[in-house]
Amino acid sequence: MMKLSCLISILFLWNQLLPTVLSSTSEPSSSVSSVCDGPFIMSETNPGVLIDSCSRLRYFRGINSVIKSPPYYPEPNQFLGYGASLSHVDRKIWQSMGMNIVRLGVLWSGTVPTQRGVINSTYLSVITNLSVTLHDDAGIYTLIDAHQDLFSPSFCADGAPPWAAAEYSQGVAPFPEPISNVSGCASGVPWAEYYFTEAVAKAFQVLYTSTTGITDYSNFWTAVISAYAQVNPAVVVGYEIINEPFAGDVFTNPLLVLPSVADKENLQPFYNNITLAIRQMEQQLNITSRPAFFEPVTWDNMVSAGFDELPNANQGLAGLSYHYYSAPDIIGVQWQVEARAQDATRLNSVGLLTEFDLDLQSPVVVPYTYLDLRTTLDACDKYGHGYIGWAWESMWNGNGTIALPQAKELSRPYPFAISGTNATWNFNASQPNNPVFILNYIHDAVIGTTGPTEIFISTGFWYPVNQLNISVISTPSNAVTWSLQTFNGTVVTDYLNEMNDNIAEDTTPFPTLEQIRSQDPPPPPVPFAYAMLYINTNSNYKGTTAQVTVTLTVH
Repeated sequence: MMKLSCLISILFLWNQLLPTVLSSTSEPSSSVSSVCDGPFIMSETNPGVLIDSCSRLRYFRGINSVIKSPPYYPEPNQFLGYGASLSHVDRKIWQSMGMNIVRLGVLWSGTVPTQRGVINSTYLSVITNLSVTLHDDAGIYTLIDAHQDLFSPSFCADGAPPWAAAEYSQGVAPFPEPISNVSGCASGVPWAEYYFTEAVAKAFQVLYTSTTGITDYSNFWTAVISAYAQVNPAVVVGYEIINEPFAGDVFTNPLLVLPSVADKENLQPFYNNITLAIRQMEQQLNITSRPAFFEPVTWDNMVSAGFDELPNANQGLAGLSYHYYSAPDIIGVQWQVEARAQDATRLNSVGLLTEFDLDLQSPVVVPYTYLDLRTTLDACDKYGHGYIGWAWESMWNGNGTIALPQAKELSRPYPFAISGTNATWNFNASQPNNPVFILNYIHDAVIGTTGPTEIFISTGFWYPVNQLNISVISTPSNAVTWSLQTFNGTVVTDYLNEMNDNIAEDTTPFPTLEQIRSQDPPPPPVPFAYAMLYINTNSNYKGTTAQVTVTLTVH
């Protein structure tokens, strides 16, 4: 295998091409996403997919950005971990990898930190400004994530403010009993075991079913909605009501640990109550409603989610969010995504994978290779589900270089927007020197006049501009025109193809991020080269629809 130092020396090859527009005709692209922006709602003709203001189908991929400790927001130009660096460089790198959404942690502890009813308006101002900057600077939308782990910082994690944790956990054994009788966070105890402490279980049950808990959480959410009412409604894709909800008081009702039982008995009524408060606040403020996303308990992977229905599904404002990790989802990502896709169809909602593991090269985390990342992305593409990875720090800690194998996998081509219906696509990444992307959809001539189909293409990782072969075939043949806009940046295809060739010969794995950093580091990360393919209705076309097939290959 080629020495790593030599590989590093060719890691950052610079593409100095000026931005250009290449077109099959002299007719330029007439529109971009900003013209056909949000707010978003589920399509009536393509259930399970969001549409924008031009009725184009919209698809989302991105990164989690969650700060779990004070100040509970990422500094705009400082790396703080958990995918939380939000500098201009980070935003542009994400954009160059085809990422158009951030799951942004908006924590209850940051919003109502000290006592009931006292809102930290400064915190909410910072958070909303971050969302605006992401959107305006790099075309990245926000999914608001009410993040929690173990309910609260009072229980060794994040989420609810200490005042709520103290009140909700009264009347049971103090934390962390029965896991440990040592106060505080016991050394050597896996963090997830703390869910099975009486204080944590009781606090969740009070949140879900008591008037006090529902009112407090509704007030938290209405404060967030009020803050975001001041910004462009296109900035926010939707609201994720609570991250990884626990079952509730499993000590009083042990049946809650059974898959789907807590969904039906605790979460569904809770989601109804919180969503009602959100919709009332939106109506009071006279702002457009955004989709709300609802997550089942994390161990429902072996059965269907226990929900009978989701709030506002009949208005196209319901989403089913879910996570995939090798544990507790032990039977494989293909099954997990398929099961959640079936749930989303049954519940008339949008399916969205809001967490999956990007740190796929660390033997401490998982016993598999980066190829499982590819399997995850393939599964989501099959069902047209968006995905949001956890987290940026898995790929870059603010120094050295980005973990390029993961970056390449995440930079696969896909449609940002489809001016039509019935979109399906497939990307064959198994032949890195000859990747093939095929997209089929029914083009709507009216929508295509208002806004184009937009397809992201990584020219830094998969399709170098001078080797990119584009085929756009329509039936009838004169229905559409297309154009390509390229953006200069780092090109690393040669580096990764060399690694692929060597792996095929001697099965040596990709170097880990730590191994790469042990060498002389290359220049700091900068955006990768990419392109956008735009497909518009031909101005001379008099029909209403057309079948379109887009194929990308390397020649």
